[in-house]
Amino acid sequence: MKQKAIIDSSILVKIILEKDKKLLKYLYENYEIFIPVNVLEETSFIIIRESIKEIFNEERFYKMKEIFEREKIELIEKRLEILNELTNIWRVLEINKNIFEISKSIIKKYRLLPNDALVVASAKYYNIDTLITRDGDFKKVDILKVILI
Repeated sequence: MKQKAIIDSSILVKIILEKDKKLLKYLYENYEIFIPVNVLEETSFIIIRESIKEIFNEERFYKMKEIFEREKIELIEKRLEILNELTNIWRVLEINKNIFEISKSIIKKYRLLPNDALVVASAKYYNIDTLITRDGDFKKVDILKVILI
């Protein structure tokens, strides 16, 4: 039986934007992966932002938003489709009021940003004791086994 693990957006970004097939294979073969729905939202935003930077060399948020609203960008659609495919092989975790309440105490205790606190709270709520990430901010969390990749 594979070990349960939750992942954050840094892992999805590495797989999708950096096309890291080795990481995808490693996770698929060794873990039962769970993705909180807020991680999907954050990853979608990063995909849009980074694709616009890549194609249009634009970094100003409101200009990026204008480009996104006006242009049909195939690279974004392709990357979002890959994200969607990953949700078919890994389990998506819903966020509820209880998780939000847990996240508030995690923000206070570990000084994590709200989105990161929701990831930790989701792991706690769903009894998943391992977090796989590339984000060093999670190292200070002592209620999970944090695997930095």
